[in-house]
Amino acid sequence: MTSRFTARPVWQALVVLSFQLLVLVVLVAIVFFASKKLVVSVALGGFIAWLANAFFAMRLFSVFGAQQAKAIVRGFYLGEVGKWLVVMVGFWLALNRVPSLQPLPFLLAFVLVQMAHGVAPLVMYWLQRK
Repeated sequence: MTSRFTARPVWQALVVLSFQLLVLVVLVAIVFFASKKLVVSVALGGFIAWLANAFFAMRLFSVFGAQQAKAIVRGFYLGEVGKWLVVMVGFWLALNRVPSLQPLPFLLAFVLVQMAHGVAPLVMYWLQRK
């Protein structure tokens, strides 16, 4: 029997989430010496994207097995709805409760961390070939 953390889809999801976190850390490191406002904006934007994707992965991979097809589909839909809720609440909190937030770096970090989701499979393919 396969452990829930060694199953291939879960491993791939963890790699994607790790790659997104790496992109977030690199973005924060790039702007670290610029200003505190910029660091906070970039960190919040990237963290909201990462947190939403982590929530989705957690919901999607909470159920395994062909016998539980309905539960898997339900987990997919609940994960997607939850992901959007995390993004909406995160944006609302950041834009309304953080007075020093700079919107452009915030949104750029969000988009770049989100785009890492699409680049991660290419990185996984490249790593597997080596």
